[in-house]
Amino acid sequence: METKIKYCECGCGRIVNKRFVLGHQNLGNNNPAKRPEVGKKISVARMGHPVSEETRQKISETFKRNGGHPAKGTTLPEDQKIKISIANKGKKRSDSFKKRMSESAKITKNFTGHKHTEESKLKMSLKKIGKKRSKEVRMNLSELHRGEKCIFWRGGISFEPYTPAFNKTLKKRIRERDNDTCQFPGCRKQAKSFPVHHIDYIKGNCDETNLITLCWSHHGKTNAGSRDFWQLFYEEIMAMKMENLKYRIKPIMKIA
Repeated sequence: METKIKYCECGCGRIVNKRFVLGHQNLGNNNPAKRPEVGKKISVARMGHPVSEETRQKISETFKRNGGHPAKGTTLPEDQKIKISIANKGKKRSDSFKKRMSESAKITKNFTGHKHTEESKLKMSLKKIGKKRSKEVRMNLSELHRGEKCIFWRGGISFEPYTPAFNKTLKKRIRERDNDTCQFPGCRKQAKSFPVHHIDYIKGNCDETNLITLCWSHHGKTNAGSRDFWQLFYEEIMAMKMENLKYRIKPIMKIA
């Protein structure tokens, strides 16, 4: 008896035992699921349909097994990606929808410990090059990172006033001690107007061992990252500096 060869009904030309190759059910012109009216009827029929506890458990297990992503491991065809991109272009999402998506992304990230790959980071970086944000967007971003919302917030200590002891005379003396040169290792920048940095970040502590000259760039970096790190870093530099100053040979004064 001659066996009839079956081909996938989506039109891809692959031989199958059933109707479709796995994952090809939604492809092809003959698939009724592609007709909008059929899809709408199915959607309406499913509205309010109660899901059994067993089904919920299966969905939960699939979610956990795939690392928080129900479609993990699947790859969409390029033409389908283009269709989705075109369909979403220019579409404005409501604030409630954005909030739900944001919360969902946070839950997924916390659950899976998801981190962007270096390739993804590079793609996102290249996509933003030359992109100009509107004034409204810039203002919104500024509000999102202002005050207590900023990751560098330290309780508002930057607004505390400097003590009267931290005056021009003291700052000039510190700069002269440091030869008007940035004290960051390897930096040779010189200027008479460089900032004088409080190593322990306490504005009231104006002891000369707590003050150091830094260029604008390296002074700005002291407010980024871990302040404990920068404090220990410059304390070590200052300790070595004070040790050298202690044993510095003073020039012999000639008597006229």
